Amino acid sequence: MSILSEIQYQVGTEIEVHFGVQDDNPAGKLQMRAVVGHCNKGRVGVQFVNVEPSQRERWWKIMRSDF
Repeated sequence: MSILSEIQYQVGTEIEVHFGVQDDNPAGKLQMRAVVGHCNKGRVGVQFVNVEPSQRERWWKIMRSDF
């Protein structure tokens, strides 16, 4: 996944990515761990790590706005 960021991360850095499409709706929030694969010109490419099936399901629901 590519994320826009003002922070420049080193490749290999493990970060926590927070999704929150509706701050007042806990069902629309999710936190996942990811490793930086590349970082250039305000874009950070990450690969999620240790994703549990429940997190994957919630991520898809958030991406489809079906939560």
